Amino acid sequence: YGVGQSIIQYKMYEEIAAKLNKSISPKRFAHSKRVAEEAKLLAERFSADPAKAYLAGLLHDCAREYTAKELLKYVVEHNLEAGAYEQNAPMLLHSIVGRNLAQQVYGVNDPEVLQAIECHTVGGRAMSLLSKIVYVADFIEPSREDTMANKVRIAAESDLGRAVFEKAKFMLEYSRSIGEEIHPEVQGTLDHFKI
Repeated sequence: YGVGQSIIQYKMYEEIAAKLNKSISPKRFAHSKRVAEEAKLLAERFSADPAKAYLAGLLHDCAREYTAKELLKYVVEHNLEAGAYEQNAPMLLHSIVGRNLAQQVYGVNDPEVLQAIECHTVGGRAMSLLSKIVYVADFIEPSREDTMANKVRIAAESDLGRAVFEKAKFMLEYSRSIGEEIHPEVQGTLDHFKI
């Protein structure tokens, strides 16, 4: 990007951030900004577009504070595709609804950014580089200090595929530990990135 384009982009992101700040809680907004910054760093490390990574990170949780009932209603009203698993665990719908909100409310039309928002929760076999970055950034943003986040963080220093695998592995093990059915995309991500 040239200097002129960077300034235009920065102003656009400032406007999006201001709008987002009004629609989610201060805690969620702070998390979103940390994910955006982490995604930007990972994009620089792994030769992706830092501006797209920042934008996807900023908006990844724009629907996270909708209730389960609101998410289900939104999906029906906007004719969005939702699998049987999401119907039974509706909070996962925030990524699908978030993709739609990013487009309809925040004016984002870049398919890579939209896919990254949609994939940030359970991953997927066909994730783009940007999607992998946001998937990992959400897990390792600086406020997360548990052992598993640190393990993924260390992997992400040099091997993004390994970091994706470690996050998917944690999600699968966590689902098993609470007796929850394994989401097919979590299993698919694990199988695809298996080391």
